[in-house]
Amino acid sequence: MLYQATLTELASLIVQAQAHRSCQLAIGEGEAALNLTLEVDYWTRGRLSEYEATLQALQEQLGRGWGCGDPRRTSGN
Repeated sequence: MLYQATLTELASLIVQAQAHRSCQLAIGEGEAALNLTLEVDYWTRGRLSEYEATLQALQEQLGRGWGCGDPRRTSGN
């Protein structure tokens, strides 16, 4: 159960990182507002991509069972 919960949370974090690659910013109000789209990865100097890559690597490791057998086959899960 813990194994599956970890995989689920990792997948959720990856989706969130992908969903937040850009954000909208409005400067001013009404029709005079300047609407901008900011690229988060650019403004974090690539840290969002690094974070996403780290999460994906963890997901792959868990999918392989950390190289010590498939944890889904252990008793109690």
